[in-house]
Amino acid sequence: HSVKRLKCHEIRPAAACGTDTCPLVKIKNGAASVEYEVVLSGAEGGETTFIVTGRPYYDMHGKLSGIVETFQDITERRRVQAVLDGERERLDVTLRSIGDGVITTDPEGRIMVLNKIAEHMTGWAMEEAVGRPLEEVFRIVDEDERRPLESPAAQVLRSGKIVDLVSGTILLSKDGRELNIADSGAPIHDSRSEVIGVVLVFRDITLEKKIAQESRRMDKLEAIGVLAGGIAHDFNNILAAIMGNVSLALMLTDSSDKRHHLLSQVEKASERAKNLVQQLLTFSRGGNPFKTLSTISDIIRESAEFVLRGSNVKGEFDFAPDLWAVEVDKGQIGQVVQNLVINAVQAMPNGGNIRLSCENFSLKDSEEIPFAEYANSERYLRIIISDDGCGMPPEVSSRIFDPYFTTKEKGNGLGMAVTHSVIRKHGGHILVDSKPGEGTAFTIYLPASKKSAAAVAENVVSVLDINGVRQGRVLIMDDDELVRDIAVNMLSAAGFETLNAVDGAAALEIYRQAAASAKPIDVVLMDLTIPGGMGGAQTAAELLAFDSRAVIIVSSGYSNDQVMANYRDYGFKAAVIKPYNMQELVSTVGRLIKERAS
Repeated sequence: HSVKRLKCHEIRPAAACGTDTCPLVKIKNGAASVEYEVVLSGAEGGETTFIVTGRPYYDMHGKLSGIVETFQDITERRRVQAVLDGERERLDVTLRSIGDGVITTDPEGRIMVLNKIAEHMTGWAMEEAVGRPLEEVFRIVDEDERRPLESPAAQVLRSGKIVDLVSGTILLSKDGRELNIADSGAPIHDSRSEVIGVVLVFRDITLEKKIAQESRRMDKLEAIGVLAGGIAHDFNNILAAIMGNVSLALMLTDSSDKRHHLLSQVEKASERAKNLVQQLLTFSRGGNPFKTLSTISDIIRESAEFVLRGSNVKGEFDFAPDLWAVEVDKGQIGQVVQNLVINAVQAMPNGGNIRLSCENFSLKDSEEIPFAEYANSERYLRIIISDDGCGMPPEVSSRIFDPYFTTKEKGNGLGMAVTHSVIRKHGGHILVDSKPGEGTAFTIYLPASKKSAAAVAENVVSVLDINGVRQGRVLIMDDDELVRDIAVNMLSAAGFETLNAVDGAAALEIYRQAAASAKPIDVVLMDLTIPGGMGGAQTAAELLAFDSRAVIIVSSGYSNDQVMANYRDYGFKAAVIKPYNMQELVSTVGRLIKERAS
């Protein structure tokens, strides 16, 4: 390019001429040097980019007589810079679009780049993190032992190889969050294959881990359920005989008699055995909820007050006035509340407060849904039970619902596992939030019923005064002689006439014969499961085909299906769960006879 005899404004932007930005003006005003960039068009086309540096030129008297300008061709540098800028932009777009966290370091393990995902997961902004050692920003600990783990950058720089994090790694975010992560670190090589840094790619697997834990937990519960199912039927039959005979013996002894007190102790022990079996059954497919339309606030209050009675812990209740109705197994949900309250009381040996609240929770009105991946309803009741106790460390709270896991010297590890299983079988969800020294809060979500709360009152059946009904014929069908005999004895003692059968075929024959006589049968009590014979469901179907007005009660201590939970679907008018006492059996039979007569 020839610039000889060109005016200065002919080789630099004319807009600067005569202004304060003009290089000549700057030097005239005392600047020691000026530098600017100029693009010139060549004679053969094309453009060349120069950096022009101007310095003052003084004569022998020290007077400014001119400017010396030097030109440096930076066209190639600008081209390379443009390429690098494009690559940097593409890299930036790539990092932003990657769903994993990405961090790069220099050879000393100091952070150079974080993408947005990494910023969110670590809690560090890019401008804060750059230049810091990786281990200061990317803080990781072992999930179980809580010990700090070595920085993956240090491992990569030491070995020069790709490194994967060990399983069970927790990332401690700057804002206090803890995330389960999986990651890998790889060396960054230059053109000479020298390691010049590390790239770390990591992702949040907290949800995946929770789902996997949930699956393992349910597998354990299923295994326990199989075991429970194997013994529950026979054990409940034995308990039914014990409890029934004790009920009869109590009727025959005066309350002042010492034997009456001893029998009462036997009855209490039998109730404890019954509750233990029911907890085991809750794990199994046979422990399906026996649901009725209910008011949840009543269940919560009654269950909590029962546990708190006589303790130094106070219960604080806060129930929304417009709570939706729920369809739940009152006994099972009551057991859940009692389990949680018992734990809270034990966590506060010196006394304290337990807060129990309940409110409506609608998915469509909520931005944050902690169980979104499991949601199976739009409306829930949210129950929160919290305390001011000692709290739990993460390694305990993460296993709190595991079967047989306990931190108590005399605990059996079933209470919280039962709680979890009950809530899941109700289509609900339970979450725990606890920190050492800060107490514990359990949050339960139960699906709301589509029926109105007003329908609950209509669903309530008043307790029958069994002394008011002393007539009626009852047929008892049960393959177990002990259970059959005790049912006969209890109903006979209450004034009913009884007949009995060992299986469905015999029961059908007796019912048909009675129907042909002048003394038909008023109520049939059927055992659901008859090994090797016709059980309750099949017998009920055939009996109703013969007499559509037949009044049938189903009874069972265990079932592999949901007949007990949905007994009306099979034509039964009521259900009694073994082992039952005299009050339960006689009250149910008497109520049905009274309804039949009306």
